[in-house]
Amino acid sequence: MLPEKGPISKQEKVSTTTTSYPRAIRVTNGEHQ
Repeated sequence: MLPEKGPISKQEKVSTTTTSYPRAIRVTNGEHQ
């Protein structure tokens, strides 16, 4: 959740999404940690 400051923002967003993806899947499966 970093402020957008140019093209880097896109890469940061992708990295954050990739990192949050497995966690989101876990939540979807019902595993709340």
